Amino acid sequence: MLAPVMRGYPGDPNDKQIMTMSMPHYMFYAPYMNNADIGGDTDHGPFVINPDNTVLGDKKGPYGYIIMPAGEAEAAKIVKANSDLLQRLVAYKSYYKIKAGSM
Repeated sequence: MLAPVMRGYPGDPNDKQIMTMSMPHYMFYAPYMNNADIGGDTDHGPFVINPDNTVLGDKKGPYGYIIMPAGEAEAAKIVKANSDLLQRLVAYKSYYKIKAGSM
């Protein structure tokens, strides 16, 4: 997931508000884990994403992932190396434009 751009739901997937952002990151399969298990911090990472929050009652389920954001220098290199791709994507669909401060 070291892509220069991604589109997804920033909060509740039922909200249907899709946003474009840049957050190159690593993902590790982490079934039945939550932030408390790893000392997760959603502001600075790593943190656990677990879409199946009904198992065990404390947001633990079989489909969890640890998200570890790439470092600032590494993320900047990824965005810079793919700047031509990002320009082509924006020319194709304007919603691919990354808002300032989303990286």
